[in-house]
Amino acid sequence: MNITQLTKTLDHDDFYRAVYSLQRAMLDKHDECEVGTDTLPANERIRFKAAQNLGFPGAAIEGVKEVEGIHGQPRLDISVNFMGLTGPSGVLPRHYTELVMQRGRIKDTAMREFFDLFNHRLIALRYRAWEKYQYPLQHERYLRGRPSNIDTVLQSLTGARQPLDVYLGGFRQSCPQYPKFASSIGMPQWL
Repeated sequence: MNITQLTKTLDHDDFYRAVYSLQRAMLDKHDECEVGTDTLPANERIRFKAAQNLGFPGAAIEGVKEVEGIHGQPRLDISVNFMGLTGPSGVLPRHYTELVMQRGRIKDTAMREFFDLFNHRLIALRYRAWEKYQYPLQHERYLRGRPSNIDTVLQSLTGARQPLDVYLGGFRQSCPQYPKFASSIGMPQWL
């Protein structure tokens, strides 16, 4: 399924599932950086913006628009209603949203773009925080060859991250300290 078809069939009420689906489609197609990482904003394929209206938000996502990025590569702009500096759920006073809307009517988007720098980072970090605690998503990242925090921790706790030679080497070094104990090291094998 291509990106245009996917944006038409998205569930605009479930922000996390929609962003996950879009990010996965973009990574399959372009293999670029993920949302909310410490990469340059020009390299991210998904940008978040706060919707600029004063109405009651009917859905978490206002709209998804495919635009051309800085380097000529496709990028998705996602307008959200549930979070932002301005907009329906904005934390700044209402007159900032009114000012952004007024400036937008005369094609002056500088103030909106400035606020969207912060909006993008806030929303992207919220998505990453949600993704961090979803074990199925973390395991899928691991299966695709990307680093996964949960799998790294589980492997460290079980000793699966260290090769067996490290443990045998430490055991061999500690044996001469206790000459009264006879020991031998054997490597069992499965049949």
